[in-house]
Amino acid sequence: MRKIAVVTGASSGIGREISIELASRSYDLVVVARRRDLLEKLKYDLEDKYKINVYSLAHDLSNIEEINRLVEDIKRLDLSINVLPTSSPPYRAEAPFRAGMSRNIYNLFML
Repeated sequence: MRKIAVVTGASSGIGREISIELASRSYDLVVVARRRDLLEKLKYDLEDKYKINVYSLAHDLSNIEEINRLVEDIKRLDLSINVLPTSSPPYRAEAPFRAGMSRNIYNLFML
């Protein structure tokens, strides 16, 4: 049975690179990000190149309701998974900092 990993922030940056690396190691993936169009392209590219299964789920993980919907979507997939966090650049203002903490810390706790 192939290992399965969830990668958040998978549409670009570190999350995308982690997805590519895991695909090259024959992991099946659940890729999560806000931008559905970029997720779908990543899904197609990884499935085509590495012959793996990729599930793309578009969710904004700075929103608790979206986190709950993501959990339900993953449950429906009936997979045994590993959760891999990604990081955001540092913020100076409180509101963006709180959004980043929600996206990168709180969502992992809730999962």
